[in-house]
Amino acid sequence: MTFDGTIILKKRLNYDVATGYSFMVEARAGEFLSIQPEAIEARDGDTGINQPIIYSISAVSPSDYTSSFSIDAVSGIITVVNSLDREEVAMVTVNIKAAQSDDSLKTAQAVVSVTVEDVNDNAPEFDQSGYSATILENTPDGSFVLRARVTDRDEGGFDGTLRIIPDSAPFSISPDGTVLVKNSTALDREETPRFSLQVVAVDSPTNGLSATAQLNITVLDVNDNNPQFLPLPDPILVPEGNYSAQNPRDVCRISATDLDQGDNGKVTLSLSNPSALFQFREDGMLLAVGPLDREAKDAYELVITASDHGTPQRKNVTHITVTITDVNDNDPEFSQTTYSRDILVKDAKEGDLVLTLSATDKDAGNNSLITYSFSAGSPLLKLNNETGEITVTSDLLEITEDTMLKLTALAQDHGEPQRTSTGVDFQSSAYNFTVAENERAGTQVGVVKALAGNSSVEITYTLRSHKDLFSVDEQGVVSTLRPLDKETQEWYTMAVEATDSRTPPNTAVAMVSIQVEDVNEAPEFTSSSYSAKIVSIAPYKYPIVQVKATDQDAGQTGQLVYSLAENSSLFNVEPSSGLVYVVSVEGQSGERSLKVKATDPQGLSATADVKVTIQERKTNDAVVISLNRPFSMVDENVHDMERSLGLALNWTVTVISIVSANSAVGGVRNSRDNVKTYVTFIATGSDGTIVPAKDVVRKLESERETVTAELTKVFGEGVEYAVETEPGVPDSSQQTVTIVLSVLLPILVLVLVVL
Repeated sequence: MTFDGTIILKKRLNYDVATGYSFMVEARAGEFLSIQPEAIEARDGDTGINQPIIYSISAVSPSDYTSSFSIDAVSGIITVVNSLDREEVAMVTVNIKAAQSDDSLKTAQAVVSVTVEDVNDNAPEFDQSGYSATILENTPDGSFVLRARVTDRDEGGFDGTLRIIPDSAPFSISPDGTVLVKNSTALDREETPRFSLQVVAVDSPTNGLSATAQLNITVLDVNDNNPQFLPLPDPILVPEGNYSAQNPRDVCRISATDLDQGDNGKVTLSLSNPSALFQFREDGMLLAVGPLDREAKDAYELVITASDHGTPQRKNVTHITVTITDVNDNDPEFSQTTYSRDILVKDAKEGDLVLTLSATDKDAGNNSLITYSFSAGSPLLKLNNETGEITVTSDLLEITEDTMLKLTALAQDHGEPQRTSTGVDFQSSAYNFTVAENERAGTQVGVVKALAGNSSVEITYTLRSHKDLFSVDEQGVVSTLRPLDKETQEWYTMAVEATDSRTPPNTAVAMVSIQVEDVNEAPEFTSSSYSAKIVSIAPYKYPIVQVKATDQDAGQTGQLVYSLAENSSLFNVEPSSGLVYVVSVEGQSGERSLKVKATDPQGLSATADVKVTIQERKTNDAVVISLNRPFSMVDENVHDMERSLGLALNWTVTVISIVSANSAVGGVRNSRDNVKTYVTFIATGSDGTIVPAKDVVRKLESERETVTAELTKVFGEGVEYAVETEPGVPDSSQQTVTIVLSVLLPILVLVLVVL
């Protein structure tokens, strides 16, 4: 508070009467102030002497305010010449001296005390420009949040009011500055994670001065929300298969969210009941990690729990149904191992039912539909390919003596690939395994699996090479016999032979590639997907598309090995170049998808998707020849054979397929003498048109000497070939039944034996 004022002496000061006076002056803002005390007459006691009085200020206390006061020397009027601030000084003492004009030693003293009275000229002040606090979202009403301190330089300090803006805020403030929770239901972090408010202090209800401070209150998370599942996929389907933790199958992705924060909002999915067949990956992908057999169980009800990481933990559950779809993994089985029937010739009539073949397949849909046929029929009998009924085709009048006929019937399902219960065959013609170097002896590398088509038939496995490094047991488990050194040898390729317990035994061979791996960075494909189109008569090893991967590790890009992530009977890939080629697409159409894997020398790999569209084409100009050479030799020299045949025939020769007569594709010979491999090819002229099969056959016969000479260059001395009308090998997806038909003079005996 500042003011100006004037103090006036109204009487002379009488030194003899009083040598000093004290006055109390109260000053108010906006008023002219003066003091007019009773006049004091100063006398020196000498009769008749009244000299003029001179007034002056002798001292001011505090001395800093000396310049703030002046006095008229004649009239004695004291004037406040500078503004005063009560917050700086509450009282000023002015000492006044009166002296005779003719004798300065004749003086009188007066003391004027000036009291500065306060007015409201200072606004309140917060001790901080802003306040911050944190509270939990479940904090109850009345809980302490923070305290704001307010001061006022005016007399008495701050004694006004405090309020929070807006009034709707879920907080209150008391006169002493304490902020409390007033509405806990509004403290929901998921709705309002932060409140930005203002605190206003007003020092007087009327014309009061005010101050404002920022108030920021952060609401901390409390684990008060359950995890919530996002919409679930429906239906959830997974094909049956022999899955494992090492070879899992993606089923579907389940997603759940939690509105909470931090660990309170982190969600982990799990199965409520531990399962050996299913488990979750960290990213929410449900995996099949155990064998799923649709024929044993076609659906699984799973209870899924979504749990957050808060304390206490909150959960939510949901139910899903995983339906197992059928894969053609069961062979047709006949109801009997032997079928027989005696027929009296005299009673036989055309169309009479002899007997009915009956085979079943545990698969579903087309995989379970069965078609019956004779591989080598008889004019005496007719087989209904749908019902399996065998009927007489005539009255058998031509039968004049005991006769026994041995017929072979086939039961074939409609699956893809078609299956049979006879013979032995590997689930895959090639296996690719990896094993870390320096692993101890007995480390499992992988499992090969052959099917005999009958649960009562046993299968044994043997290795054809590297028996000093690897072993295979009766379950097809390939294991190491000693630690392997990647620097010594990185790749091992061997043939595994499966032999069943039939008489005579059936055999099959699969190639196993084992890579000794090290730890390094995984390769990357230059493109994540590839696509191509081919026709269904594309020849064997016809190039489809070349994939390309690179490896960040120095010098290893050229060492990448390409393979199929899942074995395919339709396609394969060149290990070194990444060229995807045709194995056999005869009779196929539509789009096929496969994954190509690029593996570096240490075993890390990447995959790329390849989509192949097969356009159906047919040709009747394919020619089949048989060679007295094993399948493996023909396969290894297929391109040289094409060139040799082309030179001999003076056409361009393209091999469509090669099939072993001793087993399925990739099969092995039983002995040198009866080895036979069928080669199907087409010939094209210089203008690109396909040469008719009859012309090719004619030239194969007429130029036999030239053809043999060229083939000798490829397969060595002793090579022979023959023109075949058909491959002549029972399809590996068929079931063979031997039918023995005995006809006596009076009786026709029919015997069917399942091989």
